[in-house]
Amino acid sequence: MAEAALRPEEGWKRLAAERALSLVRDGMVLGLGTGSTAQYFIEGLGRLLAGGLRLRAAATSEATARQAQALNLPLLQHLERPLDLAVDGADEIDAALDCIKGRGGALLREKIVAEAAERFVLVADVRKLVPHLGRGSVPVEVLPFLWEQTSRRIAALGGRPLLRGGAATPFLTDNGNLVLDVTFEAIPDPAALAARLKAVAGVIEHGLFIGILRQLVNDISGKVEIFGYVELKASALDFVVSHIRRSGWRGRPSWAARTASRSWASPLTRRPAPAEDVDRPGCEPIASSRSCRTSTGW
Repeated sequence: MAEAALRPEEGWKRLAAERALSLVRDGMVLGLGTGSTAQYFIEGLGRLLAGGLRLRAAATSEATARQAQALNLPLLQHLERPLDLAVDGADEIDAALDCIKGRGGALLREKIVAEAAERFVLVADVRKLVPHLGRGSVPVEVLPFLWEQTSRRIAALGGRPLLRGGAATPFLTDNGNLVLDVTFEAIPDPAALAARLKAVAGVIEHGLFIGILRQLVNDISGKVEIFGYVELKASALDFVVSHIRRSGWRGRPSWAARTASRSWASPLTRRPAPAEDVDRPGCEPIASSRSCRTSTGW
């Protein structure tokens, strides 16, 4: 990590991870993601534990579990109630807050934890923001049994599957499964593709996270922004950009604001923002609702 820490993007990740730590409260049960950005968040949890906070967590990978155990963070294998907060990184995030995850190989457990959380937050740097998903590959976890047949069926959907690690030394997930990295010419309808992939026999899970994300904590040129999820409906996501800037910053328009008009197909519905986010510096309430906007508008 010493060399990595010298790269600017590592500083961006750390800033965003530090911002996500402000969402943690005493007594919470957390979901811990996998990857370099999640590592910074977990590292910060160590400081919170040392400061007296009582926390428990579910880890999305063996690597994450080892990092948490080194900090004496109690880990859970069974949940009696939803997780209070799950924090993870992402590989690609579009303007609808749908994303591609799992290029680190932990996609199945990451999705289980994300769906088990009352609040799922992604921490990412500006390089992960894309106008449309599919800039890179979509990881798909598959059973080793007759995996070639599974790969052919995925190819019939328009993808180009590649076995991670190669046939001689394939990569194995913590669950003992294989991963196909599948590239597509374009993904115009991520939800439809997600459903088609899940319908293929042999597919355990895919890395398309559709309609799950609650918030994105993103760093743009050293300025942390939060983009807020609002509501999930059966046919579409209705949400409003609730981006909250650090006090005094009057920089360029946000990524979400720039891409909203061309990338968001679902109608925008102003909905309540989480109470703990409304009172951040730079955020002002709109009328009597708990939604918020910044002084520069939506």
